[in-house]
Amino acid sequence: MQLTRSQMNKLLKQLEGPLRRAFERAIKLSLSRASIAAMEAAIEAGNLDALIKAAGLHDGMWSGLTEEIRKAYMQAGIFVLAADVPMRLGFEFNINNPRAELWLRNSSSQLITGKLLAEQRGAIQVMLQNAMAKGLNPRTTALDIVGRIAAQTGRRSGGVIGLTQQQAQYITNAGDDLLDFNTRYFQRRLRDRRFDSIVRQSFENGTPLPKATREKITARYSDRMLKHRGDNIARTETLAALNEASDEALRQIVDEGLAPVNAVTRIWRHSFSLNERPGHLRMSGQKRGINEYFHNPLTGAMLKHPGEGSASEVVNCRCYIEHKIDFVAVERRAA
Repeated sequence: MQLTRSQMNKLLKQLEGPLRRAFERAIKLSLSRASIAAMEAAIEAGNLDALIKAAGLHDGMWSGLTEEIRKAYMQAGIFVLAADVPMRLGFEFNINNPRAELWLRNSSSQLITGKLLAEQRGAIQVMLQNAMAKGLNPRTTALDIVGRIAAQTGRRSGGVIGLTQQQAQYITNAGDDLLDFNTRYFQRRLRDRRFDSIVRQSFENGTPLPKATREKITARYSDRMLKHRGDNIARTETLAALNEASDEALRQIVDEGLAPVNAVTRIWRHSFSLNERPGHLRMSGQKRGINEYFHNPLTGAMLKHPGEGSASEVVNCRCYIEHKIDFVAVERRAA
């Protein structure tokens, strides 16, 4: 039996949920540690490192996310082997294999240090630059970074913790749109459309929205963007873990002597989703061995599998790898 597209999509959905929730929990934990007073002091001193710490950001906040990636990797490896390898061979996925451990270690390091923490630093810098340009006081700046406590929920809403540098800029731009009566605001896909009527009325009358209303609108925009960010991270990291575990499973099959290298074929399959890349569509059907790379004819990228490469190749990709293992030929030769 071979892994089908529907099976792959079902597995992706199953694995994405825990990663998304782990990301959301990390942000909540960070915000619960935030100290507005310490943030104000750090802003006044111009100390970015102290500001990041005062905002509750630290390496350990992502431990739950990295654990869920490990679980996704393990479940994916087990699932792929169950689909591709006959039970009579009695083979199990070994997550303690040195290659597997190395990928998990490197993947976690790259995600946390090279991506998430760097993005947080960039997002906070955007808010500091915005505050400097507009002459905002330290307290307002601190609240713009971590959000404001909503009276209805008692939890912080808005801010830029968890967002990328670009997304933080979107937040500040949206606030400027509301102040400047700029209809560009209505082009923002993730805005909360429940506010559209009062925003449109403000623009038509040339009457500025109250400050509290503007903050509420941008906070909702930020919250929706944070959810979008969590969804993207869950999708991207799940796909990477699944495809890496899939490749590792094949290598373990070869290592155990269950099949020679030339008995294993990997085939790129396009997801046919609406937002898929034209280059990936052209790649559908490409066949490669275990250690060979796929080629995107439009970008020139050489990819081990879907979920690898630059963001332009990875974000929201839903392609997958189909495996063909010629166990019949293997067993015939062994007879």
